[in-house]
Amino acid sequence: MVSKGYWARVKEHAAALKGDGCTSSPDFFYRKCCDEHDIHYRTGKTVNDEPITRAQADSCLFQCMKKTGKTPIVGRFLLPVFYWAAVRVAGGHSWKGGAQP
Repeated sequence: MVSKGYWARVKEHAAALKGDGCTSSPDFFYRKCCDEHDIHYRTGKTVNDEPITRAQADSCLFQCMKKTGKTPIVGRFLLPVFYWAAVRVAGGHSWKGGAQP
């Protein structure tokens, strides 16, 4: 049996959790990053079932968006900063994991 790639597992796990991508914001080309973030927020764990804090989850979202962005300034900096700031300021009520530093 062939092992599924990381992003295929993210997509499958997010679908099972009824993830909604970037929630009320456009997904643009960041859907996989937002799906991964949904998993972190809904379980308090990584896709590999390791504990993750809210701050770590938000940092992972930022790093993923920076890598995935299509344009240097907007796609790899401005939008990731905006999305990261939004989840840091307004995402606390959505966190279902354990402690949330």
